[in-house]
Amino acid sequence: MVTGEGVREADLVVAADGVNSALRALLLPGHPGPVYSGSTVLRAITDSPYRSRPTSS
Repeated sequence: MVTGEGVREADLVVAADGVNSALRALLLPGHPGPVYSGSTVLRAITDSPYRSRPTSS
């Protein structure tokens, strides 16, 4: 891997720079990139753990 400080050797590179990853584009130039899968995720921070209501059988 080429960095501003020269060439580095690594067993693992984690590209955690977001959906439009510049590192992914650099390492995998032919990759088509992200595609919407139809899924939606909701994340929240709460004061206490979330407890869902029991479902009736």
